[in-house]
Amino acid sequence: MAKLMRFHFLLILLLAAMQPALAGEAVCTLSSATLNYGVYSPGAAQDGAVDLDVTCTAPDDGGRWVCFNIGVRQGLSNNYTNRQMRHTTATANLLNNQLYVDSARSQIWGDFNTGYAQIYGQMELNNGLPKSRTVTVRGYGRIASGQSKPKGTYQDPNILMTLISVDNTGGGGGTTCPK
Repeated sequence: MAKLMRFHFLLILLLAAMQPALAGEAVCTLSSATLNYGVYSPGAAQDGAVDLDVTCTAPDDGGRWVCFNIGVRQGLSNNYTNRQMRHTTATANLLNNQLYVDSARSQIWGDFNTGYAQIYGQMELNNGLPKSRTVTVRGYGRIASGQSKPKGTYQDPNILMTLISVDNTGGGGGTTCPK
């Protein structure tokens, strides 16, 4: 019977708030979260998912739509198509993984103006709805199979998430958000 190797690791997703709101615009924040893949066995790919909360608050009681998108930088590998996590103590050991915007894990999660996908969303504030709302969106990850590495915690401390929100109320806004 073959001995099954196990790996424990953690992918830390940091956040950066961008574009401070102008006076009279909604303000949005992104929760920080951890994508924890759990135990990895080299014989099969290991999938994970992370829920992210986007909270937006309107400055007044007027109805408005807020559009947002969440991008992720390339991280430790400095490469969108070949992301890697590093062992926290045996730092020469790298584990290949990828981040995706869809549960089928077919669209690589990238940053703005990179040609890779981001997570998009929208919410309505006021018009009889609360002045502040939270929408939960999900991101996905996968560790490639066939990687025989030492047991331990693996992480990518260089992953940086960015949230860009647009108060779509003024200037002909409406309920359609650009992608």
